[in-house]
Amino acid sequence: MLLRYIKLNNFRQYKGEQVIEFSCNPERNVTIILGDNTSGKTTLVQAFNWCLYSKAGFKTQRLLNKDMEDDMNAGEKESVYVEIGLTHKGIDYTVSRRQDYQCTSVGNVQPLGVHPKMSYLQADGQTKTIDGFEIPNSINLILPEGLLNYFFFDGERINNISNKQDVAESVKGLMGLDVLDEARSHLKGAMSVFTKSLNIAGNEQAIQAKSNMESQETKLKNIMDDLDNIEKEIVYYQAQRDEATIALRENQKTADKQREKEQLDAVIKGLEKDLVASVVDPDQKRAASGIVDKFNSNAFAFFGKPLIKEAIEMVKSSTSVSESIKGMNSKAIDQILERGICVCGTKVLPGSDEEKSLLRERDYMPPKSIGTLVGEFTEVSKVYLTMSDGYHSDVTAKFSDFRKTKRELARKMAERDRVSEDLINQVDTKHLEQEHIRITRTLRDKEKEKDKLIASKGICEDAIKRYQKAFDNFVKTNEKNAHINECIQYAKELFDWVNDSYTSREESIRERLELKVNAIFGRMYHGKRTVKIDKSYKVVYSDIKTDESGGLETVKNFAFISGLVDLAREKINAQEKDDYNLEPESYPLVMDAPFSKADEKHVSSISKVLPEIAEQVIMVVMEKDWTFAQTEMEDRVGNKYRLVKGSETLTTIKTL
Repeated sequence: MLLRYIKLNNFRQYKGEQVIEFSCNPERNVTIILGDNTSGKTTLVQAFNWCLYSKAGFKTQRLLNKDMEDDMNAGEKESVYVEIGLTHKGIDYTVSRRQDYQCTSVGNVQPLGVHPKMSYLQADGQTKTIDGFEIPNSINLILPEGLLNYFFFDGERINNISNKQDVAESVKGLMGLDVLDEARSHLKGAMSVFTKSLNIAGNEQAIQAKSNMESQETKLKNIMDDLDNIEKEIVYYQAQRDEATIALRENQKTADKQREKEQLDAVIKGLEKDLVASVVDPDQKRAASGIVDKFNSNAFAFFGKPLIKEAIEMVKSSTSVSESIKGMNSKAIDQILERGICVCGTKVLPGSDEEKSLLRERDYMPPKSIGTLVGEFTEVSKVYLTMSDGYHSDVTAKFSDFRKTKRELARKMAERDRVSEDLINQVDTKHLEQEHIRITRTLRDKEKEKDKLIASKGICEDAIKRYQKAFDNFVKTNEKNAHINECIQYAKELFDWVNDSYTSREESIRERLELKVNAIFGRMYHGKRTVKIDKSYKVVYSDIKTDESGGLETVKNFAFISGLVDLAREKINAQEKDDYNLEPESYPLVMDAPFSKADEKHVSSISKVLPEIAEQVIMVVMEKDWTFAQTEMEDRVGNKYRLVKGSETLTTIKTL
């Protein structure tokens, strides 16, 4: 399909009759229409919608030019009309729609009837007018209304195109699959009619076989619905898993940082515990393990060491100290003298040498002498001196360990602070890992559920075949039923053939569309990302999360539309192992402000690809956006116009 021209008369700000002719030259297949904001760019694109389908997305339904309306006098009539010339499969069509208005009194203008008109040029050069009631169907045969938004769109709507709910049906219609789908529906209806016409009254076995078969068919339908739903869920969770995997991969450095921080937290906790223990044992389970414990254990011996040595030297210099008997005192001597016998059995007589010796010894003992006490002191002091040995080295070693631990703790804490700073505003990868595990488990459960459904499907299909065979045998006894049953079998064979063809073709189309969209996406996008087409024909990213900028989404959807256009231009014919020929239709791309959300680099790449892919490109664009596109597209421009805004109610189309 090619657009030849559009003619507007009094259509909103387009006062009087104005025409734009579109370039149909294959080498210069681009028509550019330049216009500023509020100059009528969107109105121009909406004119196609109104002319073809009697729909327009304006806030007010009034279409008549405001200046014309204000100038009308009572009783006067004016008309709004849009006329489109197009070529479809080599035939020139003219489609127009007229809305009449009448002024009933000054300032009161009322709409009258709407008049659509459609005609085409026959091979003999004569014009053939299509009857009014056939016009909607004729237009939909050329451009189905459901496809309009894929080829006539503005910069805002393009970002929703690949996510539309009806995208699958639209793609199938564009690719010609709707013909096969209608054939399937027709054959199913025919089988239902034939089955209802069978006369099995009184044949209990046939009735029972039919009842069993219908029960299994209902069960099979439910299984197929469940299988369809579970497959959609699997596709969804596969995409979710892929996104989670990509997210984990993209955040691997963050995950490593988080693990590093956790390890540092554990090390710091251990060092803090060691630091406390190096000062004092909190559990008091180890003797003198900390600095305080070690310091307190023999501090008196260490710090008293000089005095103790000095005292020992002083004691050594005293002769009296060495003459005393250790452990003896004067009272013990007095008792020996009083008893007259020494502990060794020697008699001690008054005036004897023995008595003189004991008396002399008593003079050196307490309380008369401290010699014995000093001797005992000397021995104890020597023990203290021994206890102070190694005290300094032990305390010094403990303090050295304390300082070393403290320095290591400070270093690890600084390292943790640095890692924590790196993690600020980063994704919580623990959550991502948990989400990945959850999705993977869910996907595994869904796949198990699918396997069970497939097994149940096989059981149902076997049961249906068994009951069908029994039913066929029962109805053969009736000649009329036998004929009807034969028709049912023919219809069923034909349905299976069409259904298999539809399924394989639909899968082939989706795979080819994905290849084309990716090839075009790779040319339009300056990165290395790829996309996938799921079973609902939704475009999803295969290597990044679905969070995307407006510019990236614009590129993705342009690639999707371009892929559709490119695929539609290919012939789907008998060479693809089919015995029938289905030819999809190629459509022009009519775009209003298509680059509103794309950056300069993407505008350039999109502009280079579109004229190569589409058979015809019509762009209504602002001057600033055209500046970026002009470099790549100028050589492909056949016609060029400017929308000149005279006022809020008047725009003039000027040829450049």
